[in-house]
Amino acid sequence: EAAAAAKEAEEEEAAAAALLAKEEEEKAAKKKADAEAKKAKEAEEKAAKEAKEAEAKKKAEEEAAAAALLAKEEEEKAAKEAEAKKKAEAKKAKKPASAKEAKKQEELQRVKERAKTIDFKVIGTASSSELKSEVKKGAKTLEVADASEFAERGSAQITDEDGSSVIAWTGKDGNKLTGVTGVKRVYGAASIVVVKDDLQVIKGVGPFIEEKLNALGITTYRQIANMNAKLEKQVNEAIEFFPGRVARDQWVAQAKILLGEDVKLDEKALKQAEELERVAKKAEKIDFKTIGVASASDRDNLQELKGIGPFIEEKLNALGIFKFEQIARMTSKIEDEVNIAIEFFPGRVKRDQWVAQAKIKIGEDVELDQKALEKAEELERVAKKAEKIDFGTIGVASATDKDNLQELKGIGPFIEEKLNALGIYKFEQIAKMTSKIEDEVNIAIEFFPGRVKRDEWVKQAKERTK
Repeated sequence: EAAAAAKEAEEEEAAAAALLAKEEEEKAAKKKADAEAKKAKEAEEKAAKEAKEAEAKKKAEEEAAAAALLAKEEEEKAAKEAEAKKKAEAKKAKKPASAKEAKKQEELQRVKERAKTIDFKVIGTASSSELKSEVKKGAKTLEVADASEFAERGSAQITDEDGSSVIAWTGKDGNKLTGVTGVKRVYGAASIVVVKDDLQVIKGVGPFIEEKLNALGITTYRQIANMNAKLEKQVNEAIEFFPGRVARDQWVAQAKILLGEDVKLDEKALKQAEELERVAKKAEKIDFKTIGVASASDRDNLQELKGIGPFIEEKLNALGIFKFEQIARMTSKIEDEVNIAIEFFPGRVKRDQWVAQAKIKIGEDVELDQKALEKAEELERVAKKAEKIDFGTIGVASATDKDNLQELKGIGPFIEEKLNALGIYKFEQIAKMTSKIEDEVNIAIEFFPGRVKRDEWVKQAKERTK
């Protein structure tokens, strides 16, 4: 019995120990499960927190990016507005165009409107294309939409709404022009590039006449070379040039020579064209604020003033003097300046009393020196006889390179003026006179019969030219 009791007690203790061990195991398992659950919960909470923070960060970044974009747009808008304001202020602050410049722009606009009167089917149009992409100042290459009609080398004008630049190129690669010079500022894509020759190489075409031709749509030698007689007249009228000047200055022949064609020129006419070019360049020395500005469209017939023949009128027009009123306003200083500019015999403008004559023309009461006026009429008559002189034999010259013909015995101041009016300025011209030309000159200058021969002008002139 005692053994059985002991065994039972032992079994009870073993059961209690097993129960305790199980409880401890369950307790440890629960503790572990709780720890793992806590850890999982903390990880979940951490992940949720991180996700929330990432979301917040993303939102903040998006908001910052949107704000930056908005700020950039506002900045660009402000920059554009500032640039527009600057341009507007610059335009407003810009000095108003002078009366002469305003007159010039009006004239160019009139010429431009006459382009429809020109037969471009005959003369052709200058090759042109659009810029394919923006070009920067000083660019050495530029690409156009189509360069197939452009020469391997040449010059052109790039134009946009802000103005134009004349460029040149020395090579071509597909639609790219290479070796480019003359790009003075940025030009955007779609700016127009028009082939353009330097028309001022043609004698008789100065800066403003070239502008007029360009305004009319004539920019190349080929277009001018293609003109027929009818077109010469149409262009002459369109650019408000002195009647017949385009034909007389032989623009067509000169253009053909520049294109390599074999054409002969009338040297005397060419000399006159050069003379008119020189005169035109002296316009800046004339005080137009005092005499006023005018244009060919409202000119007076200045040949009504004694002492002014066809060529002198052309010279005055080349200088920018078209009206009696302009001449009437000349001061003594301006008379001298005009006299020099048109390469006239010294003192002729004053002596021929242009100012007084012009004042009479505009209705003012002025007295004239009749003796001086008779001299002016005489010189006019002489000038008209120039067409009878064979300048092909004696050669042509102008006032800029004249000799002092009074060094020849028998030639005084007024006879020299007559010879100059006739177009004879050099000893060399007199030395080349034939017997027939001596007689023609004698008659033309209304000299005593046989005086040119008797005074041996030719012999004296030959001695001077040895």
